[in-house]
Amino acid sequence: MTNGANPSNPWLPFCKQDMHRKVRLFCLPYAGGAASIFRDWSAILGTEIEVCPIELPGRGTRFREKPVSDLLSLAHAVCDSILPHLDRPFVLFGHSMGALLGFEILRNLQGRFGLKPLLFFAAGRNAAHIPENKISYDLPEAALMQRLQELNGTPSGVMEHPEFKLLIMPTLRADFAISETYAYTEGPPLECPVIALGGVSDPETTVEGLDAWRQHTDSSFKLRIFPGEHFFLNSSKELMLQTMIEETNLVLAQSSQVAVGH
Repeated sequence: MTNGANPSNPWLPFCKQDMHRKVRLFCLPYAGGAASIFRDWSAILGTEIEVCPIELPGRGTRFREKPVSDLLSLAHAVCDSILPHLDRPFVLFGHSMGALLGFEILRNLQGRFGLKPLLFFAAGRNAAHIPENKISYDLPEAALMQRLQELNGTPSGVMEHPEFKLLIMPTLRADFAISETYAYTEGPPLECPVIALGGVSDPETTVEGLDAWRQHTDSSFKLRIFPGEHFFLNSSKELMLQTMIEETNLVLAQSSQVAVGH
C-alpha cells in the first residue's frame, strides 16, 4: 500500500472512520479513476464531512488485482465492504460509471438491509434506465485512445506512455464494459433524495437524461448544472463541492428536525 493507505479494508484505503465527523461521504470514480482523485476534497468539504473514497479492483492501491467488468457483482461487493462503516449518516457520490455503480449499490443496501443515505449525488451520467449511446470497451486500441481524447479527461502525454497502455487500459476497458453492458431492471425507487449533477458542455449527457434521475426516487430530486464538460468535477470542483456541502447540511438539518419531532 502507498500514500498512507489502510490495508485493513482495501475498498476504503483512506477512510479513517473519524468519529468526530457528522457525515461520511463515499465516492465512486469515473472509468479508470482511483480513490486518490478524491483525496483533496477534504480540504474543501471541511471538518464535518469525512471523505471515504472507494477503491475498486484494478487501480490505485489495488492495481495488481483484476478489474471487475460486471456491475451487479461489483455493486454487491462494494455494498458488503462499506456496510461496517454505515454507523453514522452517509452520502454517496458517483461520477459517470460511478453514478451507475452507486445507484445499484444503493438499491442493494436498501433491498438487503433497509439502509439509505442522506443523499445520492449522481454526476456526469444520464439516468440509470437510459442506455449508453456509445460502445467503447471492445474497440481496437487506437480507436479507444481516440475515445479517451474525446472525453478530454486524460492528458495526451499520459495516454502515449507505455505504462498507461499496459496498466490502465485493461481497467478502462473493464470500466467501460460496466457501463455499456449494464441492463437496467425495474425495481423499487430509492427512498433517499437524489441530486443529479452535470456539466453544461458534457457531450456524454443531456439535461433531459440527467433530469430523468427523478424517476428513481420517491423522495426529493434536484438538478444542478455546472460550467465544464464531462470532467466538470475537476474544472468546477470548488463550486460543485460547495453545492454538495450546502445540500448535505440541508438534509442533515431536516433529518435532525424530524428526529426531534418524534
